Amino acid sequence: MMKLFLLRIISMKKHALSHSNPDEYLYGRAGYLYTLMFLRKELGHNVIDTQLITEIFEAMIKSGEKYAGKTGSKSPLMYRWHDSEYMGAAHGVSGIVYLLLKVKFLLEKKIFFFCEYLIGDTR
Repeated sequence: MMKLFLLRIISMKKHALSHSNPDEYLYGRAGYLYTLMFLRKELGHNVIDTQLITEIFEAMIKSGEKYAGKTGSKSPLMYRWHDSEYMGAAHGVSGIVYLLLKVKFLLEKKIFFFCEYLIGDTR
């Protein structure tokens, strides 16, 4: 029974990667990414493929970059929900960036470059 539920969650990848899907926690990619990370933690790393997490992570970065560029945001990443820029945890930038940073244990090299990107190269 659990395997059936896992397969159903994994099968949501196509919807999660859709350009029309938002990035926020409650209805979007951040919620899906959180679910994948939770399942890995609770059921074992072999349950969810690292590649799936990487694809969702990268889609969220690209989406944030695209919207930031489109709006001329000073932030390298910006997200919207219902045509508004939210800063909060559920629908906004702070929640999304928090989750992206939590992925660091899985994608350490990518997250290092992500942090450099956010704060600028300090070398």
